[in-house]
Amino acid sequence: MPASVDTGRSDELRYDRVARHKRLDTNVQVLYHATSA
Repeated sequence: MPASVDTGRSDELRYDRVARHKRLDTNVQVLYHATSA
């Protein structure tokens, strides 16, 4: 049981990291387009 809970938590953290990275990428693109425009 604890093993499955740990894997679930690690998957959640991995997804959160990917989502945060995507959000950062979109913010960078918006800033880049705003400054280049």
